[in-house]
Amino acid sequence: MPDLLTTFGKMQRTRPAGEKRRAPRAAAHTDVPTDVASALRQMQLLASGDSPRITMIPSGLATRATRIELGWGTIFLKRALATDALAEGFLAERTCAESAWFRIACGVAPGIAPTVLGSLPAAGVLALEYLDPEEFPSWQSRLAAGRVEPWVGAELGHLIGRLHAASSNSASVAERFAAREPFRALGLVPLVAAAQAAAPDAAARIVAIGERLDATRGALVHGALAPDNVLVGPRGPVLVDADCAHSGDPMYDVASALGALALRMVAHTQSRVALLNAFDAFHRSYFAHVTWEMPEAAEARAASLVPLFLAAGLDGTRHSARSADARRLLDTTLALLDAPPARLEELARTWLGALSPA
Repeated sequence: MPDLLTTFGKMQRTRPAGEKRRAPRAAAHTDVPTDVASALRQMQLLASGDSPRITMIPSGLATRATRIELGWGTIFLKRALATDALAEGFLAERTCAESAWFRIACGVAPGIAPTVLGSLPAAGVLALEYLDPEEFPSWQSRLAAGRVEPWVGAELGHLIGRLHAASSNSASVAERFAAREPFRALGLVPLVAAAQAAAPDAAARIVAIGERLDATRGALVHGALAPDNVLVGPRGPVLVDADCAHSGDPMYDVASALGALALRMVAHTQSRVALLNAFDAFHRSYFAHVTWEMPEAAEARAASLVPLFLAAGLDGTRHSARSADARRLLDTTLALLDAPPARLEELARTWLGALSPA
């Protein structure tokens, strides 16, 4: 296929930090905009005579999020917005992918995602049950507060493993998630671009990995399985922001989660052991569910993808090559890209060795 960056270059963008997870802070209540009221009526969520109260929630350039209190309950309304890079026709695919992922995932593992209350794909509108941040804090916020809980990794591994096993080699899933532009534009292309920026010497290898991911159809993939898209609820993890959902390589989700934990080890020296335990807990619980292919083959593929996320996370000034430590991490990542280990345990040992050289 043509070079990934050339084909989808116009759609390149990084997901704004505020879009990844709705923040608990919100603006004051305002009058309900006409388009919101119309959307609620079309989804049959606004009862006659009801006077909804709306709270704008900080979000990214490509999303508008609101908390809406109705007479019968509170909902979360998410609206995908068209930008110069993402045309209006893109919105329906993005919204359909996300709502379909939520419904299928909840069918496999009830409670794994918020309940879908309604959608208007052509308008990019999705209505979900509202999950209060006080009761459902993000995993990212808990990690940032120093609460590294390996059980969260273990539970998340079990949930994702169940979903991948239930959807593996499914013709209906492949057909339903045939559109891949949301995953390419919001996930794959920015990932490949960031990895290339950090490791230009491995550009060919990085593009080859991206092309392989783009061509693979294996199971239902969330597509953005990072701690800021995982809520820790009273009954375990709940996944949100599935607008990168697609039929693809399930190891993408595995590498996304494990790469995020490995990258967090860079700055959080006091939490490295706990983060390693969470890494191992996810790894072990997930691969207990791999029955659609040889677990060894799946693990080797996951180990080849984790360095892609490591490289992408090391780009920019924070982990630039200016210091010896940063250079060592980049060199280790390049080595892992060039010759990935067959086992995730070996990859973790190599990464820890780069973080804490003798």
